[in-house]
Amino acid sequence: MALLIGGCALAPLCAQPVVSSVSPSPNANGAALGANVSADFSTNMAQPGAGEFRLFSKSRGWVGGGIQASGNTITLDPTVDLFPSEELQAILTGDVQDAQANPMGTPYSWQFRAAAVNRAASFGSINNQYNGLAGNGEGVIVTADFNGDGFTDIFDGQYGAQDKVFLGNGQGGFTAVNVGGSSNNCYAAAAGDFDEDGDMDLVVSGYGQQDRVFFNNGSGSFTTSINIGTGSEETMSMNVADIDGDGHLDIVAVTGGISASADAIYLGDGQGGFTSTVIEIYPGTNVATTSNAWDVALGDMDGDGDIDIVTAEFSLTFADSSRIFWNDGHGGFDLQNMTAYAVPMQAICLDVGDIDNDGDTDIVLGTNDNSNVQAGYTYFYFNDGTGNFNATSTTAIELTWTVKLADFDGDGDLDLLFGEPGSGSRVGFNNGAGQFAQAQSLGSAASNYFYGVGDVDNDGDLDVVNHQWLFLNGGSPASIEVTFGGNTLTDGDTVPVAYNTTLSSLAPAVSVTDLDQDTVDINLSVTGNPNIDPGQWQLAGGQTPFNLTPTTGVFDQGGVTHDFTLSASDGINTTTFTFHVVVSGGAQPSMSVSENGNAIADGSAATAGRDFGSRDITAGAGTALSIELANSGAANLDITSVTLAGGAAGEFILDTSSMAGSVTPGNATAFTIAFDPSTVGVKTAQVEIQHNDPGLANPFSFEIKGEGTVAPAIVVKVSGATTVSGGAISFSSFTVGSTAPAPQVVTIENHGSGDLQVGTPVLSGAGFTLDTSGFNGVVSPGGSTSFQVLFSATSTGNYNAAIEFTHDDSAATNPFVLNVTGQVVDPVADSGGSGSGSGGCVGVAGGSDWHSILLLMLVMAALAVCKGARRKRA
Repeated sequence: MALLIGGCALAPLCAQPVVSSVSPSPNANGAALGANVSADFSTNMAQPGAGEFRLFSKSRGWVGGGIQASGNTITLDPTVDLFPSEELQAILTGDVQDAQANPMGTPYSWQFRAAAVNRAASFGSINNQYNGLAGNGEGVIVTADFNGDGFTDIFDGQYGAQDKVFLGNGQGGFTAVNVGGSSNNCYAAAAGDFDEDGDMDLVVSGYGQQDRVFFNNGSGSFTTSINIGTGSEETMSMNVADIDGDGHLDIVAVTGGISASADAIYLGDGQGGFTSTVIEIYPGTNVATTSNAWDVALGDMDGDGDIDIVTAEFSLTFADSSRIFWNDGHGGFDLQNMTAYAVPMQAICLDVGDIDNDGDTDIVLGTNDNSNVQAGYTYFYFNDGTGNFNATSTTAIELTWTVKLADFDGDGDLDLLFGEPGSGSRVGFNNGAGQFAQAQSLGSAASNYFYGVGDVDNDGDLDVVNHQWLFLNGGSPASIEVTFGGNTLTDGDTVPVAYNTTLSSLAPAVSVTDLDQDTVDINLSVTGNPNIDPGQWQLAGGQTPFNLTPTTGVFDQGGVTHDFTLSASDGINTTTFTFHVVVSGGAQPSMSVSENGNAIADGSAATAGRDFGSRDITAGAGTALSIELANSGAANLDITSVTLAGGAAGEFILDTSSMAGSVTPGNATAFTIAFDPSTVGVKTAQVEIQHNDPGLANPFSFEIKGEGTVAPAIVVKVSGATTVSGGAISFSSFTVGSTAPAPQVVTIENHGSGDLQVGTPVLSGAGFTLDTSGFNGVVSPGGSTSFQVLFSATSTGNYNAAIEFTHDDSAATNPFVLNVTGQVVDPVADSGGSGSGSGGCVGVAGGSDWHSILLLMLVMAALAVCKGARRKRA
């Protein structure tokens, strides 16, 4: 039997949950801005506790969001979408548990970058636009959002001058805030939310001075600080990440300088406190190894889910190799667990990231230009995924003080910024496979040592910053400033004005600037049709900076709010500025809309006369409908426009030629609409009326409708002869017992352009029957249908009947009627003599036609013969 401790059998041991995959993938260079962050495990997982699954952004600090465990997946859904191009570290602490309460034990973390706007990169330089200091060019640039307004700010730390944070407004404008004393000798800095209060703090080195952590008060001011380290360090570079996997930020500071010294690791507690450790010579000794490191980068170099330390080493003896210190999974590092780069060199800067897009972390390293073998090159170390590297190099270049990996053109791979003290600074563009065949120079302005990267102008791509210059990627968006009524407005402001206030009395002014001095188009859109001249607010191709001072207009619509939106475009970026003018009450128009005395409501469907019914598409326009606009208010009603909208607007004819543009109180004006369909089907459109009645929707709109048709034309023929409704069908008489006259055929032809609908013929009256076996109730244009009329009487007499059928030819009598007549007579009979006598004389049968006359004559002749025979016998 296995011994149970805490619910786990000692033999076999309980399996710890293991991360099997993560999303976004490690080292991803273009994570979707709306992406969730998730990890899949080897087993079903419990809901993480507070602080067990965290996401840190180098641009804005800790990223909040909802965390949910479902099956074997844990997902973090960020409250706010990822920012373009930001670098992030996701952290699963060792306290994360599976559904059976088994903890991970060993933390797991990975790094990735959010996608940037995909467009060709092009850098323009702007001199001293953020009031950078003209120091000796040594120091550091750090970009982050320090005041939480969503825009990139700049920490400018200079050697021998005042350190400052420049708070950006997202349009390239900045407000400076001092950090620390007037001369910090800043040589290294990094940003992170060390006290986890929701803002980005700073850790700053003073070369030969005390390293300090400055805590942000939330507004971008740094009013408190603490010292870290011994105060004797010569810190050359700093970097920030959670290296021990406890969910709190740590600081790695390399302090070699010219003389070898111990590097420092400061493990954060999440409350602004730190525990100092070192990279040990041997594990567990707490004896620090020394180095001549000038730069440090942090990344998972062997893909094992923890953050390793990579250093760039430099010494005057040309003996040091740059190094990778492998993390033991809990933030421990020692000299025995280290790999030196393959080739000794004089390295002074480096960065890490997935350069060749194969999913692992590569290294780029810049070296000093001297006579040492292979010095003066930029080297790329391509990872095979397990922490083994193959080195390649570029051609020799000048001394490189900065290398920065970032996706400047938004194509999903990491480009490279080279920072050089001469004029050779440039951006090399990655072809996706880690090759940088194309490059763009930053120009003669790019002569500083140190550079930072961030979206300074808030346009979704990465810009470049040094101590004195901004290099704006893709240009800079224009800036709009509006003054109105003596006040400088901010975007979204509301301005109250009195009824009938003239625009000139408010002295509006629009100032348009652009950091790179592009030409700018500015346009205005405004609601409520104010009585102004829009052209005075607009300019095409204006050379920045420029001002507009509109003067024409009066706010004569009481109780109306006019929304003014200005948009300025330099052909790449567009800036908008909106303000609202609220006009106080005054004399106002009051518009009513009607047709033939029937009121029309805004948004109403087509009823009454606005439903034009059906009309033949060949008939031309029908009778026009008059729409009346009456003004029952106390001010003029201005009708700016009447238009037809909708897909079938062209099927109607709008005539506003007699309509007045302004209607005085108590009067009315009108326009007409006619239906003139060109195709078959139901046609609807909207009538839209632009006006100045503040009590009605603007535009005022209503529906009109009609149906385009094609007309049939009925022609009726009886036995081939055309007839009209009321025409006759006559049958010849016949004797009882003889064969009836032949049936007569009624043919219905369609001589029109639309289908003819015909109802089944109905017979009323005796003596006749209909044969409709071949009858079709739908007759296409040019077609016909027919039925037969049969004289079916069997006894003598005169017969009369009527046949009716309906149809849809509106031009013909409906129903169509045909009158049917016919006669049946008795045959001639042998009576045996005249009267009651005998002797073979023929009697006369009844009858009134010529047959009867003939029979009478025969009878008379027979009588004469009979009389002669009697005389002879006598």
